[in-house]
Amino acid sequence: MKRFAVAKEKLDSANASVRKMEKLKSGSVANVSQITTVSKLRIKEPTTPQAALYGVKVSERDMEQIEKAVVDLYISKGNIKNIL
Repeated sequence: MKRFAVAKEKLDSANASVRKMEKLKSGSVANVSQITTVSKLRIKEPTTPQAALYGVKVSERDMEQIEKAVVDLYISKGNIKNIL
């Protein structure tokens, strides 16, 4: 019976993850004017490998596009040589 309970718990967790992921939009937009610093203490999910968003990362290509947009918007062209 214990194995059944463990399996049921894992299935329930997986189903909950699927429901959360179904609510996510297929395409995302990064609005660089809304970028802010967030303390790790404020992050509530994902906290375990079973969480729906565990392992979700922004691709290297997307990060490069975000970085370029930040530089274009917030760093003057004259000062860019000193930073990079």
